[in-house]
Amino acid sequence: MSVKGQINNRDGAISIFAQEMTLIDVSGINSESGAPITLFLREERITLDPLDELRQTLKTHQGQVPLHINLRRWRARS
Repeated sequence: MSVKGQINNRDGAISIFAQEMTLIDVSGINSESGAPITLFLREERITLDPLDELRQTLKTHQGQVPLHINLRRWRARS
């Protein structure tokens, strides 16, 4: 499932507000498909703790499908 939304952290209380949810069809993804998986991450939200957790998760669950990580820079709306 793909979820688009907002995560708020106020005084240690984390809230998640989902705005859009979509089921992802992964039935055609396998090591022979060669289709990469892309993670989109906002640059300003990258800190050492989440990066270390992502690294550990990817190390534990290695696969044959290429993984791309796309860092995005947040732009204020004018």
